[in-house]
Amino acid sequence: MDSIGRKKEFEEWLEGKPQVILDLAEKLEPWNRYRVKKTGQHCHLISYFEDGTVTINIYGHDDEIRDAMYKTMPIHVFGIKPEDLEIIE
Repeated sequence: MDSIGRKKEFEEWLEGKPQVILDLAEKLEPWNRYRVKKTGQHCHLISYFEDGTVTINIYGHDDEIRDAMYKTMPIHVFGIKPEDLEIIE
């Protein structure tokens, strides 16, 4: 599926969702890669929660040694605030 199709599918999924989920989806698009500001960990979004947080899958790191570790053993972390993430360009 191309990016236009994914965006349309995502918009359809958002229909009828609570406002907090809509706000999260506007701030953090699911197809972007993110960096945890405090730790340098690289991640993808997994899910949005009605408490205003997200779950992420950590798959890499700014540091080469930690990066190799996360590539062999990615982890999920929940309760992440949107302001703790930044897009990786």
